[in-house]
Amino acid sequence: MDHFNTNSLMKTKINYGLEILRMLMSFWVIMNHCYDTKNYILHNIIFGHKFHVPTFIIISFFFLYKNLSVKNINKIKNRLEKLLIPYIIYPILIWFINNLIYFNSEKKIYFKSLILQFIIGRGVHGVLWFHFNLIFITILMYIFSFTFNKYYLFIFQILAIISYIMQFSNINFNFFNRYNNNIKFSVGYLVETFPLAVTGLTLSSVNIIKKLIEFRLKSIFFSIIFIFILFKYDIFIYIKGFGKQGLMLNLGSVLFFILFYLLPLEKIKISNIKLCIKYITNHTAGIYFLHIIIYKILKNYIVLILKKTMLGCVIIYVICYLVCFICYKRIKYTKLKYLFM
Repeated sequence: MDHFNTNSLMKTKINYGLEILRMLMSFWVIMNHCYDTKNYILHNIIFGHKFHVPTFIIISFFFLYKNLSVKNINKIKNRLEKLLIPYIIYPILIWFINNLIYFNSEKKIYFKSLILQFIIGRGVHGVLWFHFNLIFITILMYIFSFTFNKYYLFIFQILAIISYIMQFSNINFNFFNRYNNNIKFSVGYLVETFPLAVTGLTLSSVNIIKKLIEFRLKSIFFSIIFIFILFKYDIFIYIKGFGKQGLMLNLGSVLFFILFYLLPLEKIKISNIKLCIKYITNHTAGIYFLHIIIYKILKNYIVLILKKTMLGCVIIYVICYLVCFICYKRIKYTKLKYLFM
């Protein structure tokens, strides 16, 4: 991010709790992909509850609501640029570099895989299924907000209910499970991620944080208790899906969002502490884009990463952060900065 001096930091309204949440969820993503353990608590309880991606979706669409309501064209263009630039450039770079290295090899990535990547978000760089979902749902929401004006949110809420019906009836699973992984773990996610996006909009529309902040300590306490219950007990029935299905992930992600949003970190008076939080929690998007690439490169040289250890995940996170920090500083005045933010 841009350099913040003490005065500019104090003038910038930042929710430090959410910044920390983004950082933790970003590390959770790395752990999900690059960590392997037989420890029951970590494997079955912690990583058996994949709240990381749903939390990012809720955060993203919580802050989109105002944009949808005021219909600011410049902000609409800016959001789409932030999503589309990494969505397009990362696959092209990976495809080009890969084919330079493996020109006459079985590891060569064919052009049709690049086209498939652009269409559904998988084929070259699989983590961009997330951006495919964000882009598709965002464009849909922009269209509906302009078309149906003040009724668009109600329509989305009805569609979210229909999405849950499709999940619980196994319609979505049975339909997409016939296809290969590229399709079912991208397009198949849409019915599962759409209700999460609508939840983010709905929370913002009812000013949930403004209401809960009047009961901050109680809200934090009950959020912690209910998160513990979700981890400890199976209070929701299992339904078939591709990883983002059901009400548990929606509820758990909302609780994480509320818990960290309400943390009273704005009361910190020491500006250097705020500056430190700001810097160490930067570049979560860039870390998400790079972590699989860094893993594939470093596993050939670092045993801790090859064996998928906790420390190996920390190393991946730190290296991804440093790459993003250095690259961002060099191109922060161009739109390519969205590759490393």
